[in-house]
Amino acid sequence: ATDTPDKLQALRAQLAAATTPAERAEATLLLAEQLWLSDPVAAKPLLEQVVAEADAAGRIKDRGRAAYMLGELLRRAGDLEGAERYAHMVFEVADATGDRRVRADGLNLSGIIHRERSQFRSALDCFQEFLEVSRQIGFEQGERIALNELAGVHGLRGELDQALAHYHLCLEANTKAGHTRGRAISLYNIGWALAAMGRWTEATQSFHRSIALCEEHSFSDPLASARMALGELSLKRSDYENAVLMFRAVIEEERRKQQSGRIYREALSNLGWTHFRGGDLAQAEEVLSEAARLIEAAEDRRGLATVLRRRAELALARGRLDAAGDLVAQAEQHAADLRLTREHGETLRVRALLSAAHGESNQALEFFARSENVLESLGDTYELALTRLQRGRLLLELGRSEEALPLLRTAARTFHRLSTVTEAEEASRLLYQLEARTDPAAALAQGLLFLHSMGLSPESFVERVLGLLCDNLRFEHGAVLVNAHAVAFRGSPDLTSLPRPRSLPVQTDLALFLPVRQDGRLLGFLWLSRVKPLAARVEAGHLVLVSRTLASPLAELGKLEQIEESRAAPIPGLRFSGVVGRSREVVDVLRKVPRIAEGPGTMSVLIRGETGTGKELMARALHDSGPRAGHPFVAVNCTAVPESLLEAEFFGVEKGAATGVVARPGKFELAHTGTIFLDEIGDMSPSLQAKLLRVIEDKVITRVGGAKETPVDVRVVAATNMDLDVRARDGRFRTDLLFRLNTIQFDLPPLRRRREDIPILTEYFIARTAQEYKRPVRRAGEEVMALFAEYSWPGNIRQLKHAIQRAVVLADGDMIEVSDLPPELKQAQPPAASASSLKSMPAARRKAADAAERAMLVEALSRAKGNATEAMKLTGYSRTHFYRLLRKHQISASGTAE
Repeated sequence: ATDTPDKLQALRAQLAAATTPAERAEATLLLAEQLWLSDPVAAKPLLEQVVAEADAAGRIKDRGRAAYMLGELLRRAGDLEGAERYAHMVFEVADATGDRRVRADGLNLSGIIHRERSQFRSALDCFQEFLEVSRQIGFEQGERIALNELAGVHGLRGELDQALAHYHLCLEANTKAGHTRGRAISLYNIGWALAAMGRWTEATQSFHRSIALCEEHSFSDPLASARMALGELSLKRSDYENAVLMFRAVIEEERRKQQSGRIYREALSNLGWTHFRGGDLAQAEEVLSEAARLIEAAEDRRGLATVLRRRAELALARGRLDAAGDLVAQAEQHAADLRLTREHGETLRVRALLSAAHGESNQALEFFARSENVLESLGDTYELALTRLQRGRLLLELGRSEEALPLLRTAARTFHRLSTVTEAEEASRLLYQLEARTDPAAALAQGLLFLHSMGLSPESFVERVLGLLCDNLRFEHGAVLVNAHAVAFRGSPDLTSLPRPRSLPVQTDLALFLPVRQDGRLLGFLWLSRVKPLAARVEAGHLVLVSRTLASPLAELGKLEQIEESRAAPIPGLRFSGVVGRSREVVDVLRKVPRIAEGPGTMSVLIRGETGTGKELMARALHDSGPRAGHPFVAVNCTAVPESLLEAEFFGVEKGAATGVVARPGKFELAHTGTIFLDEIGDMSPSLQAKLLRVIEDKVITRVGGAKETPVDVRVVAATNMDLDVRARDGRFRTDLLFRLNTIQFDLPPLRRRREDIPILTEYFIARTAQEYKRPVRRAGEEVMALFAEYSWPGNIRQLKHAIQRAVVLADGDMIEVSDLPPELKQAQPPAASASSLKSMPAARRKAADAAERAMLVEALSRAKGNATEAMKLTGYSRTHFYRLLRKHQISASGTAE
């Protein structure tokens, strides 16, 4: 029900006008039903009143309905005993009246209670009977709910094939009933089952279809859930950029609606966890702390169990052992009280990590074993595999390899089935280290097989194969080339010393050269080199295996290379991943990169450009194109993080800096001999700016809480989307630091200033996404390309890339249509749309276009933090047109409604 003010007012008036007990009972129940989901606090006393008075009013069935809703309210609050009492009441009413519709409610509520208690067999029995009763009485909604619940329980039992089958039946039922919102939910659920089965390509498509349906019909809850699921899927595949994009989309939409409910809190928690997984501990601390504050205020003990456990792992990673212990103890208490099996197992795993950090290995192994025992009841899950991986790793460190081996093998199989990239790689690496001691050749073959089973994109697969070969065959440097262009490299290979292309492999004590062929066609080359001579040779059979392993990915990368050939002429010495295009501004910047990369290693570089223009990509090109390529590249985001957190991230923490804190290196130490990339440096506090200036000038750091100076050899590359000159004049950025950072400056143009590159970027992103998701899409339609050419692209290349990724996944044929694009693009109008064209547009479309136009203006002003000139640049409009649109939509230059 939708609790519109008018409807609620009418129901309250009906209740006030009721004169008989029967009328009052009916009106009270109708009002309670209206409030049940949106305002449970207000609904609860009304429902209790119905339960108490229904019999006397001669409406015994109303007592059953009210008891069902009260039981569900208590179940959501975690009071399963109270919920069970009301479930018994529902069954009593059903037995007394013989009403099978009331019995259906009781079966649904009982099934949910059994599910919450992990009594899955009993839950399945309840939901199966619920399904049968609903079909017998023609209760279509009940049939859909029962199918959905049956699928969910099968999923919890690890019976994913059965779960998927029931979700498909539910989708068919929703489609037959014309229940569009139900279709969106079913598509989301199908995506969940596919993701749990490791079928991430199909899962992504199902989630995107759910999102598109929600956007078309303005469904909020399924939309948020589907975006959340896409973010979680991206997180498991270590695609942190896309995960952040999805979680932030949920957060921003909830903020727009001025809501901070469960979805908002969960998205915050997931965003913080993404920052943690990506190594951005300062951002993780900031976001998870805010999520915990909101979850605690909402008295959401389920959410609190998760966020406290996550904060405990974060504290552990930051070396704050005492804080980690307090947090995990609280998380474990909530998980135990609410009988949350998964979270209980996870808290035991974190306690094991904490014990290991304290040097208590035996206790750590005991906690790992307990975690494994708890999680085994849920089936072959990611959480169980993670426990086995971490337990196996500890056993290896203790020299107990025979005990570690079966754990690591089992964990590796699970991670590969689920396509969880980072964990699968770690398990494979540990197994490889074990097996390489006795049979290096077999270990190499097994490692290649593991990589092949992970469903990686061609580019990621080739990079990982190259790393495996260098480690296995003891080469420090390596490259994989297609059309004389390096598509992957390791260390700092001297490509000028490559032998002339030959049809057969060449091996020496210092190098290996391997042509890669498929069906007699030369696809590329593998080139490996080492510093010290080694007489070992790779057997011919293994060279054939490596060539076959690389063949298909190189064929796919060759197609991308054909697209890139239409860009500007190759730049000698530049290692740049991705397409450049023809824009003179970009090409001029890239031509400078190899010269600067080979120059003085400590020369700082400042990259300026709007969000999404590729600043980090440019920083990586600078790192990869010089002698620091074989050394660490460490990125730090300086956006709006408290100074104390960011300082610890920069410089590390000394043991004893606070109670229960162990020593931890900072990003500068981790980047030693390599490059540190400081993104959004304009947000840095004045005090931290002073400390950064000292590091750049003196090349030493001092850990927080310490006194010892540690020399660091790093190249500092900073990036900003702000005008630092203006901030320096306003006293918000140190002039001397700006001078130091600005030794070399790159200015990256926004996409609207390089529109000639849009066709080639579009073709490139389509080809790359089609490869990754195994889709037949080859091109974009003429209407799409016309829209792309006219759109202002406030999010620049990143926005174009994500729009194309979504469209490729949704497209039905080999071509992207306008209907496959995100709403902001479908509804966008050219900057100079004429009044006549707008007048001729249908009213609904004109309204949607106005809404999209207004949203874009508000977003631009928000991005520019109220600076109208900067916002105007973001939109790509002329000054006159920009201010005309502000007046049209009654927006002040600060971004607020007038």
